[in-house]
Amino acid sequence: MTKYIAKENCTTYSKPDIESTAERNLETGKNYFVEDSNKYNYFYEITFQNGENLFVKKECLERK
Repeated sequence: MTKYIAKENCTTYSKPDIESTAERNLETGKNYFVEDSNKYNYFYEITFQNGENLFVKKECLERK
């Protein structure tokens, strides 16, 4: 897993598609973990502490 930091308050999605259900917002400056950064072209899959996996557009995160 690779650590990333949120560059802005971005929306997360239930699937790697902006047409899918919007779930929550990321907090600017907070750390998030991405398991496979090359799995999707435009999204990162992030895992939250509660085990929930959601998707965020790649432009929202910056590698630490």
